[in-house]
Amino acid sequence: MKILLYNFVQPDEPGQPGGGVTVYLRNLCSTLIASGHEVILLSAGDRYTLFRRSVYLKIQPGNPIRAIIFNSPVLAPSQSSFYHPSIYCSSSGLDAIPGDLKKEIGSIDVFHFHNIEGLTASFFRAVRKTYPQARLVISAHNYNLVCPQVNLWRANKETCENYNEGASCVTCLPTNDRRSKEVLIKRLQTPIKRWAHYSDGAFAQKIYALVRSIFMMYRNTVLKNNANRIKDGGGDLEAAKAASYMMYRNANVALSSDVFDKILAVSERTKWVLAHNGIPPHKIVVSYIGTRHFERSLTSKKNQGFNGFLHIAYLGYMRTDKGFYFFLDSLEQMPEQLAKCISVTIAAKFDDEDATLLRLNVLANKFHGFFIHNGYTQESLDSILADVHVGIVPVLWEDNLPQVSIELVCRGIPVLTSDRGGAREIASNKLFVFKSGSTESFISKLSAIVDGKIHLSDFWAQPMRIYSMEHHLAELMSHYAPIKDDESREQPVSSAMHLRPNLYV
Repeated sequence: MKILLYNFVQPDEPGQPGGGVTVYLRNLCSTLIASGHEVILLSAGDRYTLFRRSVYLKIQPGNPIRAIIFNSPVLAPSQSSFYHPSIYCSSSGLDAIPGDLKKEIGSIDVFHFHNIEGLTASFFRAVRKTYPQARLVISAHNYNLVCPQVNLWRANKETCENYNEGASCVTCLPTNDRRSKEVLIKRLQTPIKRWAHYSDGAFAQKIYALVRSIFMMYRNTVLKNNANRIKDGGGDLEAAKAASYMMYRNANVALSSDVFDKILAVSERTKWVLAHNGIPPHKIVVSYIGTRHFERSLTSKKNQGFNGFLHIAYLGYMRTDKGFYFFLDSLEQMPEQLAKCISVTIAAKFDDEDATLLRLNVLANKFHGFFIHNGYTQESLDSILADVHVGIVPVLWEDNLPQVSIELVCRGIPVLTSDRGGAREIASNKLFVFKSGSTESFISKLSAIVDGKIHLSDFWAQPMRIYSMEHHLAELMSHYAPIKDDESREQPVSSAMHLRPNLYV
């Protein structure tokens, strides 16, 4: 089969932008090729040129074939375009791209989108028109179909339960519109990225790494901390903005109904959240992703208990939505008697070093052991986790399926998770789930483990939902199968707002 995979960046971009989806696509691409399929890697929203401003497609032959859209009207990642949902809904700037793909590449059997960042609503309809027999599938690694800043995390402080027909979106981001600034940065960055990509020299890679670090510093400080964002007090302007966000969601609900053949949710919770926010439930199928760590899960020694002191670990990001600061709050509020029975490891890239490190240094004297790492790599992970008994995944947002939870379980380490998102589904064990955002619930679970009321061996009571890339690919092939004559793409969009969640706790 000829299969197109879309992400807003190419999987081997210098600096590895795109997070876990980029890693997953690298693995999926190599597995597809090894299975005899021809792969096209399409990207958009990340490449912009200094002198040529029109949209165009560039093809790099091979297997995989690389297809890069330059100068997309929609910037990626999504927060760069957050204040411009109308561009996504109304722009026809990418409508010619599917035709260009057909001229350059010919027939394509499957279009598998892994986000919609960098694309337009009209583009998807143009794909359907140009390739009427192709299978169009989208994987929901996040909630971009219903949320233009992808994670349904309102104002960086709470889960978005109701977008109020777009009104809640108007003041959701704590930053000003940064689209024009980021376009300029991308125009400067693109030629350097191209030079670094095609150069084998270490010097080129170092130069690109320096440029990217400057870009990220600017993005994470000047733009992130811009406190002059205008908040409209009401009136026609605010109503118009709200309407544009409602139009964005409605456009994607319509695409899900009559353009996409299937929406693949990476967890049961993801499926429920999408349906709860209007995506047609009959189009959503749960498809847990495969992992290259699967073989590790077959041979790793499963933690069954501990002697003396419980060693817990938090891995990932120092972010509110990931539950990092909730975790720190909980450690600070933990009773001294319990804390002296616990060792803590934190491996997270330092963001606000001064404030956070001060808190961590104070906490260090409270626990039996306290170990801090400024981030981690795949190479350092085994060393960091060598003596860890339990991983902590305290997410506050509906994190679709945190990759860190898979990495921990594959290494034989049980995970204690919040009841938000899909991490709890790996073991489906209520004993190892606490109420999201509740320090009392979290401490109670840890206390029960330390006191022996909950045994680590209980975590392994049921088979883990961990799958190999080969198993995952076999499942994907069923979703890639040609549409049947009696299978309609256009079915009524049912109201999903009254569905009850499939809760585990």
